[in-house]
This record gives sequence, structure tokens and C-alpha cells, in this order.
Amino acid sequence: MEKIQKTSFYFLISILLISCGQLKTIPTDLENAIIRTVKAYQKDDEKTLNNLILKDFGIAILHQPTFFYQIHISDKIPPEKDQEYFFGRLELKNYKIYFEELPEFSCGNGSWNKPIGIYCDTVNIDKTLSSTAIADYCDYGWSDEQIKKFEEIEKKSYKVIVIGKQSDEYGGDYFIFHLTFIENKWYLTIVEKPDFCSA
Repeated sequence: MEKIQKTSFYFLISILLISCGQLKTIPTDLENAIIRTVKAYQKDDEKTLNNLILKDFGIAILHQPTFFYQIHISDKIPPEKDQEYFFGRLELKNYKIYFEELPEFSCGNGSWNKPIGIYCDTVNIDKTLSSTAIADYCDYGWSDEQIKKFEEIEKKSYKVIVIGKQSDEYGGDYFIFHLTFIENKWYLTIVEKPDFCSA
């Protein structure tokens, strides 16, 4: 009887851990893909970043000039529309990656709620791209097929937030991007360029 109770207990603990995302396996070579992307961004290395773009999708730039995001799909980096501000300073020397809940920026005190570092969420699916397309359906005419493609990309993607050394009321040094795992290869599919606290 005791053995059955112990087995049931461990099974329950396992279920709880899985539901919290603690047992989810980190995808193959994700760490290397993240570091390669971050270093390329720091060096304004367009060639490396462009080699990470999924050819039949391109790269989605989520720009937030006001309260709402706007989507721009490009086939290269930096995208022609956003050349002036795509690359930004990012002072970072320690490339340790924290696989945990992503940091948030507070306009109240003008700082992030986590220290300098690289953070990746391997548990939750970020739906900013598809939800923005749905919200912009009337203004920009995203088709149901395009929105479905966005959702497929999101399901295979992992969001990364990199916080650099400098911080200010607009977020300071940061780089927000999504890597997508398709056919055993990593692709840079989404880059977010929010203007914190400018709305």
C-alpha cells in the first residue's frame, strides 16, 4: 500500500512540474543559435543575420511607434523601411542564457525587472505577431492565410529578450527577437522594436 501511495505521489509531482513547464526539453542547439544571433546584431553583421532568414517567409519586424504594434515583412536585414533604426547599441559581454520567464520593462521607474542578460522563454507561445495581424485586419488587410502562417511560425518559435548594460526611460540597450525551429534548422523570423513609454 505504501509503495502505491509513493508512486501516486511522484506521478502527481511529475504532472505538476510538466504543467509548470519545468520539464520541457530545450530544443537542439538553441543556445548556440541565440548567441550567434546576438553577436551578429552587436556587430551589425547583416550577412549572418540574412542567412538566418526563412526564404519563403522573410522576417517580420514588429515596430511600436505608438501604443499599437505595426507589422512589416521584409526579405532582408536591415529592412529598407527601417534601416535607420534597426541596429542599436547592445553592450553585453556575458552570454549566459537564462531559460525562464521573460523580463518586463517598467515605465514607472524606467528600468527592467531583471538584470543584464539573455532571457529565453521555452514554455509559452508568444502570439504578438498573429494578434497584431488580426487587430490590423481592417487597416492592413492581412489575409486569413497570412494570419494562419503567422500562427504556425509562433508555435515553433522561442522569444528572446536581451538586456544590455545601458538603461534609460526608453529601455536602453535591448534586443528582442524570435527564433523558429523548422526542419532541424533555426531561423530568425521576428524582431520586435518597441518604443517603450513613447505612447
